[in-house]
This record gives sequence, structure tokens and C-alpha cells, in this order.
Amino acid sequence: MTTHSLETLAADGWLKFGGDMHAFSGNVAPFWFREGDRGLSLLLKIEARHCNEHLGTMHGGALMTFADIAGGFAVARALGHQRLATIQLQTHFTAAARQGDFVQCAVEIVRQTTDIVFIRGTMEANGRTVISFDGIWKVLAER
Repeated sequence: MTTHSLETLAADGWLKFGGDMHAFSGNVAPFWFREGDRGLSLLLKIEARHCNEHLGTMHGGALMTFADIAGGFAVARALGHQRLATIQLQTHFTAAARQGDFVQCAVEIVRQTTDIVFIRGTMEANGRTVISFDGIWKVLAER
């Protein structure tokens, strides 16, 4: 994984999204994304607000929230359709990420039907896989 700094993300082709503090994801945002040789990647810098107070490591709930947002973002971009709902999200924690680290997420669409999308992904920090996850998204009707 490439070393990042907030100052160089835009120059490296990353685009910022999220941050609406009136929506749940605003509590975790901002997020960054870019399309690369290996597909869509998402990025989050771990701040104190993402961490367990007593450990200085990213809270599992914050990691799962990032996995859910990353999966939904990848599905929405692939479909050009924003109305989705997470049906299932399974996570496997494999290492800790610490405050100050950047967590980079890669998401792959495994299968798509008319109204269901299956994904899998991994998150890395400092060259270690932090979690792997699998999810299922339901495509909802337009309003």
C-alpha cells in the first residue's frame, strides 16, 4: 500500500466524499476514493474519534461502518443507482489499525442479479490486512 498524507491525496488522484454531518456516515467521514489499475479503492484516515479509548486502535464498529459505506459506494457507482440497502455484511477481523494510520479498502463485485449484488472486500493498514468482508446489497426501486 502507498504511504499517504492528507496534503497529497488530491495530487495522487484521490477524490473526497462524505461528510454530511446530518447523516450517519458524517460521523466517520471524510472518505477518499479513486479508480486504479486494480479497480475502486477507498481510504480513511484513522482519527481519535474512530478509536477504542483504551487501546488507541480503530474500533471494530468503525471498521464495519467503513466496510458498509465502501460496499454501498462501490455498488452504487457500478450500477449508477443510489437506492440500495445492505442485506448482509460479514466481517473478519485480522489485525489492528492504529490512530494516524490510513485504512485502504478494495471492493469487488462478485455477482449481480436484477435486484441483488454480492461483494467482497479487504481493508489494509501499514501493509497488513485489517479486515476482510463479504456483503449483499438490495437494489431498491427509484422513488
